[in-house]
Amino acid sequence: MKPGGKSVNLGREELYELVWSEPMVRLAKRFALTDVALAKTCKRMGIPVPPRGYWRRKETGYRVGRPALPSLKPGMTRQVELRLREAAESTVDMDPEVGAQRLSRRGHRTASSSLSG
Repeated sequence: MKPGGKSVNLGREELYELVWSEPMVRLAKRFALTDVALAKTCKRMGIPVPPRGYWRRKETGYRVGRPALPSLKPGMTRQVELRLREAAESTVDMDPEVGAQRLSRRGHRTASSSLSG
């Protein structure tokens, strides 16, 4: 963990509830990690995660199932410490122009650069 950064300790049950309360991408943005890293953390802790398409089905009114939290197996951790994302680290509030400039510096083509030639 980065010194001075705020972090939170979550137990298996708490993380399970969070993972099934909102999409992983959105949940990961609250912490200083990606949705893939969050999914790997859940796997190490034996926490089932929503399958692909779960949130879309739920949004459109389908009845969706939620598996129970399985019992802890040997070698699985009970708690995890996750660093909270600081406001300055957030990419959500980034100005689109700034994002396009960063991408173009990395060699990615943006919509405007591909139109100009």
